[in-house]
Amino acid sequence: MVMQAQAASYSNDFSGTGANTDLPTETNGSWALSSGTYRSNYNNSETASSASIPVPGIAGTNFTITTQFTVAAASTAPIGTGVNTIGFGALGGNATFSGDTVPNAFYLADFSFASGPTAPAIDTGRLRILSLGDGAGFTGVNTSSNFDGATTGFAIQKGVTYTLRLTGTYAGSTLNLALGLFDAAGTTQIGTSATATDTSPLTGTNFGYRERTATTTVLDVSYDNLSIVPEPSSALLVGLAGFGLIGIRRRRRTA
Repeated sequence: MVMQAQAASYSNDFSGTGANTDLPTETNGSWALSSGTYRSNYNNSETASSASIPVPGIAGTNFTITTQFTVAAASTAPIGTGVNTIGFGALGGNATFSGDTVPNAFYLADFSFASGPTAPAIDTGRLRILSLGDGAGFTGVNTSSNFDGATTGFAIQKGVTYTLRLTGTYAGSTLNLALGLFDAAGTTQIGTSATATDTSPLTGTNFGYRERTATTTVLDVSYDNLSIVPEPSSALLVGLAGFGLIGIRRRRRTA
């Protein structure tokens, strides 16, 4: 039996010391450490911004990516139909989450925390998961109205810390994804999760933040406690259990 190597894990509290500094690849926007958080201050662009890190060996392994985030009081909702999103890029084929072709494909899992007054109601408070660059075998179900005491144009409260969590679980060759919004402790869920399945899962190694602002928007978000944790698949656990039983039997025979 060929055993799968354990994938690396990654965590960052953005304290600015040791490994807890900026993510190695940043695109667009203004990313910087700020008072123990990873701050993105991004204005009036209507383009995507990202910050990522490679996590070797994670493709094919169950995983959870979690972060806390706080939208600053200075953030403004866009005018018209624009939407502001914050979230994750996962299993990306490149470090910039800019995949329009299969080699650079990635999963986009994000939360529309603000939108303009003429945007469809479904856009404000929507959680979604997309497969960008390679949609073969992918099916997603988005959510809407994950509200938490929103002011006009916002699905959440400014200045309040929330948790965003994406999980990936393999069932045979199918990857099941779920994206949920939680309180700061990550224990109480707000609204319902977006879900997706992919019978032809992506195999990239890049994980991190991916956000977008609408024109006339000021986006000021502080991220904290980013965690990317691989977990053994059920098939691997069965294999390890079998390997352990073999070892026990061998020891018994030689005792």
